[in-house]
Amino acid sequence: AQLCAVIADTATQARVRAAFDCPALRIEDMFDTPSGGPSALFRGTDPSHAAYVIYTSGTTGRPKGVVIERGMLAHMIA
Repeated sequence: AQLCAVIADTATQARVRAAFDCPALRIEDMFDTPSGGPSALFRGTDPSHAAYVIYTSGTTGRPKGVVIERGMLAHMIA
């Protein structure tokens, strides 16, 4: 998946960072920033860029990836 960052809570931040070998952003920090809250994490990026992919079999029974865009992630967190 070539992760560039993972969002985790304080309790799991170190384990996530080690497991995925990438930065782990604390979800608690996302709401305590004077710089604009959750949407500030995505400044300078295109809202249509992928934030993460979930895998689902849907109604076909065959796995497929569904891309969640950065703009939608910022909206869900807010």
